[in-house]
Amino acid sequence: MPAWAPLTAATSTSTDPPRMALETANAVRVLDDHAHAAPLGVRDALARALALDPRERYADARALAEALAGEAP
Repeated sequence: MPAWAPLTAATSTSTDPPRMALETANAVRVLDDHAHAAPLGVRDALARALALDPRERYADARALAEALAGEAP
């Protein structure tokens, strides 16, 4: 199951890299539809974590956790 599947209720069994990239890009586009109640900072953090270009993603899980913790009430 792709990492983003729990966010979108989507499933995929694809192992084809171009197809997987397309599915991830689609997940980012629909993120607002499925997480509209989440704070904008959380949605931004998730979109960055799912970026197609690895250089645009967080360096590690700790960096993502820190970004998400900054959005906690």
